Amino acid sequence: MPEVIYRCYFTEWDLFMDGDLIIDGKMRVYDFISQKQYEEEDKPEGIPVLNPFTENEARKHLAAEGYPDVKFIYE
Repeated sequence: MPEVIYRCYFTEWDLFMDGDLIIDGKMRVYDFISQKQYEEEDKPEGIPVLNPFTENEARKHLAAEGYPDVKFIYE
């Protein structure tokens, strides 16, 4: 199983979370947005919407994408 890290650019889950998904050292931008922010920003495409907007919901989303054991790091 690959090592999977989600590096968060913020310390709290508040309307949006910019971050990087790092899989075995390969990094890609992977952001999340809240339902409220999604509606207020004219429904941007391509950003996973979490409701409720929590680390636990992000963890569930990533598990559904095939990454069940993600380590979250806050910077």
